[in-house]
Amino acid sequence: MSGQLLRGGKRCAPEEAPPDRRLCARAEDEKKHEEMFREMIGSYLDGVPSMGIAETHPASTVNKILEVNLKDEKHAVDIYLGIMKKIHDMKD
Repeated sequence: MSGQLLRGGKRCAPEEAPPDRRLCARAEDEKKHEEMFREMIGSYLDGVPSMGIAETHPASTVNKILEVNLKDEKHAVDIYLGIMKKIHDMKD
């Protein structure tokens, strides 16, 4: 069901789904990204993934959860851009 979630037994676009469904779908995407990232670290960069637990950011409302997620996503993009730059520099 690529890009769609169930709502009341019907398919709907992710932005129309209830917030809890969107968060669950997002968590599934994050898990896939983590697995791909771990594979890239180990297989292509000869690194060892850390099993340390990252800093947590508690949030008790949907708006706060989304605010924390957005901040963390922006941070992740910065990290990924740094990694891509290192890979690009290694090729040169």
